[in-house]
Amino acid sequence: GTLGLAESHYRGALSKDPELQVARLNLARLLKNRNHLSESESLLSKLIEQESESFFEARLLLSSIWVEQGQLAAAIGVLKATSDRFPGEPYLNLQLGKLMAMAGSLEEAHRYLVEATQGLEKNRRSDISLVEIQGEANYILAYLSQQVGSWNLVEYYLSETFKVQPEHIEARMLSAAYEIGTGNDIAGRDQLKW
Repeated sequence: GTLGLAESHYRGALSKDPELQVARLNLARLLKNRNHLSESESLLSKLIEQESESFFEARLLLSSIWVEQGQLAAAIGVLKATSDRFPGEPYLNLQLGKLMAMAGSLEEAHRYLVEATQGLEKNRRSDISLVEIQGEANYILAYLSQQVGSWNLVEYYLSETFKVQPEHIEARMLSAAYEIGTGNDIAGRDQLKW
């Protein structure tokens, strides 16, 4: 199929020029998507060792592989090291916030997620908009606030989410649950009509 053809093109390009960093990164991404995690990890390690132009993306992708393999501490470690090199990077802070929440470190998750909503001029990712980063970070902050019973913060972070992403589905569902939970059934049902 198409993925097999793309894989053979990337492999062909790398056999002609083993230093083609973009081909190496794209092959690693494709292999990860095809669940060939160890080969993808090996390709990414070479990009990271060479401190290539793809260093940032390679570390993000490596972290996601480690999350899939259940190596949460290693995934967090590689992102923290990347954060030292690229401070204030919104997408990176969003990912760190998610992983810290998964690890149960809610204070650290909160810090990274708040940082993800700031310094938005530094975004290195072209495939995700700053609005999406800001909306997702605020939604996760609302969700975490709900988990610890900080209802004022739930309202605040949901309103911040809706300012930038009024159609954010998960935030709408959380808002509906919040409204229904506080006895406001009509407002809760209204959140599900958009």
